[in-house]
Formats: sequence, structure tokens, C-alpha cells
Amino acid sequence: MSGSFRVSQEHVKARPGSSTMRARRPRPMITWCFHMSSGATVTYNDPRRFGLMLIVPRRDLASHPLMRDVGPEPLGNAFDANLLAAACALKKTSLKAALLDKR
Repeated sequence: MSGSFRVSQEHVKARPGSSTMRARRPRPMITWCFHMSSGATVTYNDPRRFGLMLIVPRRDLASHPLMRDVGPEPLGNAFDANLLAAACALKKTSLKAALLDKR
């Protein structure tokens, strides 16, 4: 994957809640900057332009068509060895294929 999210505390003069998008030249790169009320800036860069960004209310996230079949967040607090073992227990595939399965 070539895209990235970055969170910085650089204090940029921008209205909280605003966002900007800019395409750079000569090689197009999509960049979104979100200015948070805390003063933080969240920047999304996607040099290959394959990324997807959804802004969905938290209450609707589990039922969103693109998100409802996605499994647990591997970097979240709820993800542990027991959860991984249970998810892989009935799979009859290689470990790599099992880990890449987002369900």
C-alpha cells in the first residue's frame, strides 16, 4: 500500500472542521487535510490514487455496505490471539490467505 494517514499537532491557521484537497504536479497525488477542533491536522496522501475514504457517522458504520462484512480491527484493543485463533480455526486455506481475508 502506498497511501498514508498522518496526524500532526502543527498549528495551522484553518477553521476547525474544514478540509482541503489538492492535486500536486507533475505526478498527481491526492491529498486531503482535515483540521480538527483540537488543533491537530489529519493528512491523507495517496500517490497512486487507489485509496478510498468514507466519512460515515459512527452509528451507521456497522451497517454501511462497504463496511458491514469487515472483521475486527487488528490494531484495536479487542483483537488478541484468542480472537485470531477462533477466526482461523475452521479455515482450510493457507495462513497468508486467511490473514488477508478481511471478514
